[in-house]
Parts: sequence; C-alpha cells; structure tokens
Amino acid sequence: MEKLSALISKRVLSSEQSQIIGYVINACVDAARNLISGLLVCDDETDAVNFLDIKNVLYVNDFVVIKNSNVLSFGEHIEDFNPIGKIVASEKGEFLGNVIDVEFHNKKITKIITNKSEINPKNIFNWDKNCLIFTEKKKIKSKINHFPKIELKNNQKVEILENKNNNQIPFKSSLSPQKLIGRITTQDIYGFNNELIVRKDQIITDKIIKVVKKHNKINY
Repeated sequence: MEKLSALISKRVLSSEQSQIIGYVINACVDAARNLISGLLVCDDETDAVNFLDIKNVLYVNDFVVIKNSNVLSFGEHIEDFNPIGKIVASEKGEFLGNVIDVEFHNKKITKIITNKSEINPKNIFNWDKNCLIFTEKKKIKSKINHFPKIELKNNQKVEILENKNNNQIPFKSSLSPQKLIGRITTQDIYGFNNELIVRKDQIITDKIIKVVKKHNKINY
C-alpha cells in the first residue's frame, strides 16, 4: 500500500532525458471510480503546472520516474479533487474528521484516513470540492440452510416435523398502509418458504409493506 501524502513533493525524473523535470504538487482523483488518475507536476524552471497521467508513471520510489517530458500535458485535468484536508461528514450530519491521508494500491484508493477514523472509499457517495459525505453500507447476506445428504437404509422411515412458524396466519390491520409506515414491528414475520422476511423491532417502510403483502402476511 502507498500513501498519497508520500507522493507530494517527490521529484519527477525523466529516464530518457536523465534529468529532473519538476516535482509533484498534487494528485488528481477520479472520485466516481475511486482511482488516482494522475499527478500535477510543477516545472522547476517555469513554474508551469502540467498533468501527468498515472498510466505514464513507470516507477514510484525516491523519485517518480517517467519516460520523458513528452508525457506531460498542460492545462488539462487541473481540477484535482484531492481529498486531503477535506471534511468528512455522515449523511446524518455527524463530523467524521478531516482527511489527513489516502492509501492506494495500483492507483486504486483502498482507504481514506481522517484524524478521527479510517473509512472505506466505497462508502463515500458524494465527493465534492470541500466535503465528502459518508454512508454506512451494510451487506445483507442471505441465510440459506444447507442440509447434508442422508442415505437411508432399507425400511428406514423419515418423519417430517411441522415447523411452527408455518402456522403464522395473515394479521388483519385496521390501519391503511400509509399509517403503518414508521411504526415498529412487534414480531418476526416469515414468508411462504419459512424464510425470515421482516425482523422484530424493524421500522415499517413502504418496501416492507409490499414484501409482507406479497407473502400474504397482512390483510387490510
């Protein structure tokens, strides 16, 4: 893993021309794809700022090594979107710190580091010029019961036991669907195949009502 802060101020070396052609003053970030797209290089002699596409970087060590100065372009991609120094806030308005560094690997951003926490860049859904908005994404894993294959001996019988949850019947609601929204469920609700479709103590949303109705677990 490399850190974005370590790139800043590194000198840029042309291997063909055998000379230092400038130094890195900033990095350009493709916020939509969480990629380091390039570097902004300041010319030592003219102080002009040029764009260096990250794909033209041969090596990064004590120097940033490129083939020659022809790979630099002027006046393009100057809008850098470097997150260092930016505020990070949650979608609920919580302050999560200021970005102090960014870790990346093969130009892919892997971690955003603030002075208060470390953040997965995949959870940044809005990346603006002065602020990053964070949302907590939770992966919901489907729970599938895999039962071992059972080989029966001659004349051996198998008894299938009734699952009590299948006896759950639709409940009658005197409230309209819109009035149910925002209330809390008081029990687990299971679907046609005994799969858990709504947990107890969940906030009822329009989506939950549609799912429950689809499984014939509610009548109006």
